[in-house]
Amino acid sequence: MDTTTRRNFIYRLGLLTAMAAVLVLWAAMDWPCVMRYLTGIPCPGCGFTRAWISVFDLRFGDAFQYHPLFWAVPVLGLLWLYPWKRFPKWAMVLCLCIAIGYVVCYIIRLSAFFAGAGVV
Repeated sequence: MDTTTRRNFIYRLGLLTAMAAVLVLWAAMDWPCVMRYLTGIPCPGCGFTRAWISVFDLRFGDAFQYHPLFWAVPVLGLLWLYPWKRFPKWAMVLCLCIAIGYVVCYIIRLSAFFAGAGVV
């Protein structure tokens, strides 16, 4: 690994670690979703914290119910962390599928929210 690649890897790893620390602090403090607090409408990531707490308790069914795409965050983090010379086609397809999944999931959850089901 050359110096520039190593420096980029360390920078990205540090950034991912900082983001993970903020999320753990957010969960530990039991702070609400900012978007939902300000607008009353849940954000596309609502349920992630509860999903990951369920994963750490080995309750994968509950995690999937809280947010079906909870697994995508570490996958995207690992894809971003790896020092690609050229981003492979399969990774682009995976990222596109995850993005479409987020949009579809958010539309379904919003339709349930506005229908009064309170799924979110």
